[in-house]
Order: sequence, then C-alpha cells, then structure tokens
Amino acid sequence: MANLTLQGLTNPTNSFYVESSGLSQGFAVYNPDTYWFYKAGKIAKDDGNVYYGGLPVQILASSLGSSDLPSISLAINISQIDGFTIFNQSNNLTLIGCNDAPIITGGGTINTVKKGIRVKLAVKCDPTLRSKIGNSINAIKLSWDFAKNMLIEATEDATSLDVTLISLALNNSRIVKIENNTYKWSDGETCALIEI
Repeated sequence: MANLTLQGLTNPTNSFYVESSGLSQGFAVYNPDTYWFYKAGKIAKDDGNVYYGGLPVQILASSLGSSDLPSISLAINISQIDGFTIFNQSNNLTLIGCNDAPIITGGGTINTVKKGIRVKLAVKCDPTLRSKIGNSINAIKLSWDFAKNMLIEATEDATSLDVTLISLALNNSRIVKIENNTYKWSDGETCALIEI
C-alpha cells in the first residue's frame, strides 16, 4: 500500500487511512510507534470536572509496587501539563443525557498520552491562528486557554506550551462544544494537529 498524505503527514505504511476531511478533537493520529503509549488515567471520585479527549492534564504516578492506574486531574496552568486526554480506546466514556460527545467524570478513567512521546494529537484551537498560515508554523509561540480549553497563540511574556504545531485544519474539523452543560460535537470548526 502506498503512503498517503494526511493533513501534512505521511501515513504509516500498511495503515488503513485512505482520505482525510479534517481533524477530530481529542483523537491521536494512529502510528504504530506511539500507539503503545496510550495509558489510562484514573480520575478522583470527588473530581467534579467533565473529561473528554483533547484536554491538558496533570498525571500523578501511582506508588511503587501498586497496581493502581496513575491518577489524573485537569491542568490549571502550563507548568502542570504532563499530557493530554484522548478519545482513542477510551472505552469507559459514556453518552449522558442529551450529550452526543462521550464524556467521563469523577471515579472514571480516560486514556492519556504524555508529553515527550511524539504523539500527534488534534486539539481545539483559536480560529485566529488561521492568520498565521503562510508564516513558518514553527515560529508560532503557543499557549493554552484553560477557560476555553483550546490552543492559542502565546503573548510575548507568557510561558509557552512545549508542543510542535504540525498543521491547522480550517473549517472542516470536529470539536466538542459545551452549551448549557451539554457536550456536543460541532462540525465546521478549526483544529490544530500538534506533536506532544
């Protein structure tokens, strides 16, 4: 099988991708070299946050000799980001009420990927990053908006997020949109493909 281009990437040989019509927030691009690094993280029972793919998390290792999963919590600043949640193989996520995007809350588990293992992940991004197209993508200093849970351009004095921007998918991506405490997929949005 020939290699095909997907949003600026080359598919691994013998993969099953045949075309791309954008990115979906929280999904890691399948690559046999990084696939084995998806790890479940356990959310504390008293954690009232809602988790879904594409969120930055703090990952706390379990104690030595313990069979427990590492515990995770939502990162609240750049220095706390150890990795990101992913939808890939997160079998414990559920559709609750009127939601059509799978979520999980306190006491559940969700898969994560740690920074530094070179996983390529689609995340929601600020649509104003579109204005950077045509510039060197590597020159863009990135940060994270913790209120809107999306990738943004960092201000001059802000601590930058240590990820590599691979590409932007404009107006043809799918993100999780929160409206009136309902988590729904929204199409026609902008996502960034980052390497963490």
